Amino acid sequence: MEPQRIGIGRAFSWFGAGWRNFRAQPAQWIALILLYVVLLLVLNLVPVLGGLLGTVLTPALGAGLLLGAQSGARGDPVRLDHLFAGLTDSRTRLPLLLLGGLALATTFLLAALYLSMADALPAPGAPAHEAPFALESGLGGLLVLVLGLVAVLAFYFAAPLVVFAALGIPAALGTSLRAAARNLLPIALFGLVYALLAVPAAIPFGLGFLVLGPVGIAATYAAFTEIFPGPPGTEAGHSA
Repeated sequence: MEPQRIGIGRAFSWFGAGWRNFRAQPAQWIALILLYVVLLLVLNLVPVLGGLLGTVLTPALGAGLLLGAQSGARGDPVRLDHLFAGLTDSRTRLPLLLLGGLALATTFLLAALYLSMADALPAPGAPAHEAPFALESGLGGLLVLVLGLVAVLAFYFAAPLVVFAALGIPAALGTSLRAAARNLLPIALFGLVYALLAVPAAIPFGLGFLVLGPVGIAATYAAFTEIFPGPPGTEAGHSA
């Protein structure tokens, strides 16, 4: 499955598609995003384990939101049960949970690597002969940053590739990394525009995210179907 290279300006068209998807069924989208937020809040009420479980479930829940976007793009109803579609489908449940577990393990690994680099830094006012250790630690921190970016790109499209293209985890991660690397500029612009829109969305008690959240999800689905055109973007083996 070969991803397409998309022009940087297409990031704006993704937002346009996301807005049209939301505008067609605003009440259903708001209900779906509220269910997602409430579920994560409830999980985070459980000390330690709740947050870990939330991380493991994130790819599956994210895939469910994208299935809702797929349904909306087709003109079909966006339903609350779309959120759990990745978990209720026996073909995708285990791969998505394993993907979440791998994301959690990657986060811990990068954090441990970063902390080990930080511990190697000399204390303020340390003798000059310890300067090389500071340089090594700085290079190590840069390495962690690069590895973190690679991990983000590898996971970026992994969940939808599992659901929409029935790829296994290694193939999904590799294909996602290749697709995101090829389209780094439009994806970066997409993220920048989303971050700018998040500022006014957060001002009225975060209520703006009831609109921006669904628009962003539907825009991500539009990006996926453009980067991966044809049957994989439209046929997931699910009935919407």
